[in-house]
Amino acid sequence: MDSLFEILRSAWGVALAVLFFGGTIFVHELGHFLAAKRRGLKVERFSIGFGPRIWGWTGKDGVDYRISLFPLGGYVALPQMADMSAVEGETDDDAERLPKIGYADKMIVAVMGAAFNILFAILLACVLSIFGRPELVGNDSTVIGFIESEIAVTPGGPKVKAPAAQADLRLGDKVVAVDGVPVSTFNEFSHAVALGSRRDEQGRPLAEFTVERDGKLLPAPVALTPVMADRTGGGDLLRSVGIRNSEPVYAELPENSQSPAARAGLKAGDRIVSVNGVNILSFDHFREAIAAAGESPMSVLVERGEAGEAQRLTLTITPEVVPVTHPLLCLEFSENGLARRVELVPVPEDPASPKELRSRKSPRVNLMVKEGVPADSAHAAALASGNILYAVGGATLVRRTTDFAEVIASAKKTPEGAPVTLYLRDMEGRAFNADLRGAGFSEIAPKMKPAVGIGTRREVSNVRRAPWVYLADTVSTTLATLKSLVAPGSDVNLKHLTGVVGIARIYYDIADSLRNVVWFTLLINVNLAIMNLLPLPVLDGGHMVYATLEKLRGRPLNQRVVEVVQTVFVVVLFGLMAFVLWQDIRRLRGGQEAERKALAELYSERAIEFPAKGK
Repeated sequence: MDSLFEILRSAWGVALAVLFFGGTIFVHELGHFLAAKRRGLKVERFSIGFGPRIWGWTGKDGVDYRISLFPLGGYVALPQMADMSAVEGETDDDAERLPKIGYADKMIVAVMGAAFNILFAILLACVLSIFGRPELVGNDSTVIGFIESEIAVTPGGPKVKAPAAQADLRLGDKVVAVDGVPVSTFNEFSHAVALGSRRDEQGRPLAEFTVERDGKLLPAPVALTPVMADRTGGGDLLRSVGIRNSEPVYAELPENSQSPAARAGLKAGDRIVSVNGVNILSFDHFREAIAAAGESPMSVLVERGEAGEAQRLTLTITPEVVPVTHPLLCLEFSENGLARRVELVPVPEDPASPKELRSRKSPRVNLMVKEGVPADSAHAAALASGNILYAVGGATLVRRTTDFAEVIASAKKTPEGAPVTLYLRDMEGRAFNADLRGAGFSEIAPKMKPAVGIGTRREVSNVRRAPWVYLADTVSTTLATLKSLVAPGSDVNLKHLTGVVGIARIYYDIADSLRNVVWFTLLINVNLAIMNLLPLPVLDGGHMVYATLEKLRGRPLNQRVVEVVQTVFVVVLFGLMAFVLWQDIRRLRGGQEAERKALAELYSERAIEFPAKGK
């Protein structure tokens, strides 16, 4: 059933990408097509995609309607507009023999692609205004709910000190502007930081926050030096400062729980208001309060009941120190004089395990690499995070167990001085083996932490905004990104752009929420409209520049010069498309690596159990 569900989900994601992204391209080209028809221009071809025709028909109007091989956009072949044969292929009509068209014809036909995208975006914005879009509660403000002490440069990778932890910032502060630009939601704040382009006198990234504290603005902006970090797992490094938004904290308790929280009277759905008189602004903040309490009693103020009718209760909860991870197996070996260390975590006998693990029958999986070796190691591919160790020295590991005696014993059977051979597979089933000199295994005790035995749920609300608010947000995001691409001090560049593969992946990721699909399609339409109006050859804005120059000159441009310019920019355009496609593939690989690291991290965690008192 899980496999069937994955197949159906994949098919649904692909269908959404084809329908909405393909629809966006169709709408754009339809604008050109209808305008050209209305103005009496010769239309030779209407294509979704570039390159050779793979399917289509010739209409009664003589237009070749087709779907082409490369789904990187689309075009309407209009010989009277400009020579676009380098992109669209040769036309059957000689443009010189066709009637000349006027300035208004060229401008209207060129702009109508973007105009239709904007009209489609307005329609989508109206749909969102009626049905709303799911948003995390707390995202509608810029109140600081948690300040990280460290930031992982890459998921599961090395950590550096968080800039926010070293600045004059406090929990509960409200950031009202970044680099002088007002921000009103946490998404706006995050984008402003990531897309920032300011630098200090030493050339380091610089961000200045205008901060409101206790209802009053601080007299001077708070200056931070953002670090470059990959917060999404796709491999893109962007500016980050280590701030998370505030959010209400609601308790989740297992049924018949014997945890300290349950024994103190906390119930599922209770909202944690404060601990020892300090307001709790996020679940991470609550975890921090538990860690600070250790095993001392905490006075916890909670709200119980619906908003407006909630009653406040004060509970005394005493955390207990319990293991929060499984024991790990540590592998140590030497390589070219360097000491290498690898952590492995048992894969549990769990029906919820990923299908890649449950479906593997021979040999049975046993241990997953949690923390692999650096990329410069000769064994980097074999000992990568997420790989499965299934045999040591020829002995297949058949038990799924946290007892590591079998592994240690297999390694000890290796003759003295000989390398220990490890046999592994990755998630795609590729096999690896690693011959390790001086290899040894040892057990790492589980990590112990104070805990009270509650989980949390993040509240999601369906937010409805006015259509013009959705449009304004997407336009400002697009313009801010374009500005960052050309700003001298920015860390955003062409490798951060997303192409067809990346867009399809996003549609797949958000396929469970049609409202998010509609919002993302709105963003794509606004992006496509603005990008196509840039005054660059090949784009619609370039055609408008040609037409305007001809109008000002009072005579046509030199067609030979136009052809050369068009050809050069076609090469640049397709080179850019190829570069963006490669970046999409790199991002997918980075995302898969991040997922494997996250999975290994998940398996290292253990369910926290609290025995009933007196037993």
